[in-house]
Amino acid sequence: MKTKTMFKTMLASMFCMVALLLVACDGDSNKPVLNKLSFDKTRVDLNLGRTTTLTVKNGTAPYTAKLSEQGDQLVADVRVEGNVITLIGMFLGEATLAVTDKDGNTGVVSVVVKNIEGTLKLDKTTLNIEVGKSETVSVQNGVGPFKAISNDNKVVETDVKGSQITFTGHKAGTTTVEVQDAKSNVGVVTVTVR
Repeated sequence: MKTKTMFKTMLASMFCMVALLLVACDGDSNKPVLNKLSFDKTRVDLNLGRTTTLTVKNGTAPYTAKLSEQGDQLVADVRVEGNVITLIGMFLGEATLAVTDKDGNTGVVSVVVKNIEGTLKLDKTTLNIEVGKSETVSVQNGVGPFKAISNDNKVVETDVKGSQITFTGHKAGTTTVEVQDAKSNVGVVTVTVR
């Protein structure tokens, strides 16, 4: 008889523990889900010292926004007004912006602050090349390795060797080529191929 009573007590205790666990776990459904909020951009790129905006497309105002730190500094100043978040580039680098609405829903966006175009010095910023001919541009500052990205590879092709960039004309037309260094400094060359 003692065994049956002990068994019933253990069974009742287990039932209470399971019920308690189920009730305790039920509260987890109220936790915010990452990226429940959506934005007008999936990534924010801005230049040092410049301003851009990000718009929250859903959720309930008021919103709060917090930028992750890079070392001991924030790459951007962040201000929230309604559903518009204004960012001002303060330091070069990357961070994550976490936005939370009144109900605890959250969304995250990558923020990249880079130098303004033209901060990379080039010995030439305008080229006139004939089809089949080449011309070289020298990078005069910045940190290698360098890369050159043409907006139209059909018009001009680039080849980077050290700080020398060779431009070869392929087809008549005009395009721009963005030259970047390892620290996201940028210089632009306008190329016309005849």
